[in-house]
Amino acid sequence: KCGKCLTFTNSVKDDELDQLFQADMYTEDFARLAKQLYPLETIRIKDELFMEILTTIDLFLEQFQGKQVEISGFVYREPDMTNEQFVVGRFAMDCCSADALPYGVLVEFDKAQRYPNDTWLSLRGTIGKATYQEQQIMMFKPSHIQLIEAPDTPYVYPNYDF
Repeated sequence: KCGKCLTFTNSVKDDELDQLFQADMYTEDFARLAKQLYPLETIRIKDELFMEILTTIDLFLEQFQGKQVEISGFVYREPDMTNEQFVVGRFAMDCCSADALPYGVLVEFDKAQRYPNDTWLSLRGTIGKATYQEQQIMMFKPSHIQLIEAPDTPYVYPNYDF
């Protein structure tokens, strides 16, 4: 096994990853995480890196389009969303519950109305793009949805050591 090769499902080499995920001094940590995530067959967005993984995918959205992702969180809607949209997310907290805000990804599919606000879901699907409030953003197209119990805490926290 060579030191320059990653042995994942698609055997992407380090130099290919370096080309895909070019970074500056502000995005180098996210580029490093992107290089770890990209070769995976399914990217699992876990609580301990929830914010960092979503931010990484968003920063390198072109490269991650079509990639398989698993995420869990609660259903949240903005008033201007269509009947085919909701956000699946968590409450992101930096210091205390007073500063917690929903942090997640837009989900689009024709049966979105089946899931009321605050329903907890586990979803599997693919990353794509959508236009929301005249901005191009990350979008999640689910292929599998499962109702789940709410976790002990709905909060996720920044991982400053990622």
